[in-house]
Amino acid sequence: MSRWEYAHMIVEIKGFMGGKLGDDYITELNELAREGWAVDQVIPLQIGAGTTSSVVFLLKRER
Repeated sequence: MSRWEYAHMIVEIKGFMGGKLGDDYITELNELAREGWAVDQVIPLQIGAGTTSSVVFLLKRER
């Protein structure tokens, strides 16, 4: 039976009214992948009127 460990990473959305996810988060995700983490879910956090303020990456790896 697999046992999982979980973590999260929050990435802020840039640009006027949101809409731009910078490239800097990719380096961090690649580093986490080298440590065995995999993205399990991506959740947008909205601040109103459908505008996304940040994105939460839920990560997991086998223990």
